[in-house]
Amino acid sequence: MSSKSNRYKFLSSLGAIGLVVYGFFVAQAITLFIFGALAASGLITKSGLESTVTQFIASFVAYALALLIILGIYSAVRNSVKGIPELLGVVNKPKLNALLYVLAGYFVYFFISFVFMILIHYAVPGFNIDESQEVGFDQLGSQLEFAMAFLALVVLAPLVEEAIFRGFLFTRLRRNLQFWWTALIVSLVFGLVHMQWNVGVDVFALSLVLCYVREKTGSIWAGVGIHTLKNAIAFSILFMQFDIEKFVLQVLY
Repeated sequence: MSSKSNRYKFLSSLGAIGLVVYGFFVAQAITLFIFGALAASGLITKSGLESTVTQFIASFVAYALALLIILGIYSAVRNSVKGIPELLGVVNKPKLNALLYVLAGYFVYFFISFVFMILIHYAVPGFNIDESQEVGFDQLGSQLEFAMAFLALVVLAPLVEEAIFRGFLFTRLRRNLQFWWTALIVSLVFGLVHMQWNVGVDVFALSLVLCYVREKTGSIWAGVGIHTLKNAIAFSILFMQFDIEKFVLQVLY
């Protein structure tokens, strides 16, 4: 009985991991196919394909599809849609102490990521910790375009990624595994799906903190806050660098 139980837990955990990876990448492939087909048919020009509006819509479609695929297959296998909010970790409302988790969690993540990067930099020759991440949105000009990029990267991405990884995947694995095994596997998968070594290491460190907060609070909301803060700071550095420099110069001089 124990052997069968362990086998079931292993297969259940493996299935959850496979479903998340499958849903995540298939959603992106479908999105690329849809917009590629629109471009091939002439409904969208090449410049239009690279526009902020198109990239914003594509981001929304990809994330929506990922959730639909994962939850759709899971519900179809179980022949039920009950318990989805609990599965995603969205049942408990955010509490006042969530703000403390957000602030403390961000600084803990930053420290862990910094240590990981330094260690890997010296342990792995040629590892580029400064390689830039391709996030799209290369043609921001108007305030509306900045707002759309902000919504996609700072609001939508943290919310959906937390629902998928620290919600669905964490909940499914936690039913079968001890916490630290769950946190390590979730974080490893989260790092690998970003498909870039330096980014993968950084988000692996982030995920460890997010999993801990998920375990302690019983929901994803504080983790969404940490993830949002992290992306907001990255957004400011990537897209508002010149404005920040100008502001600093104005203050100093």
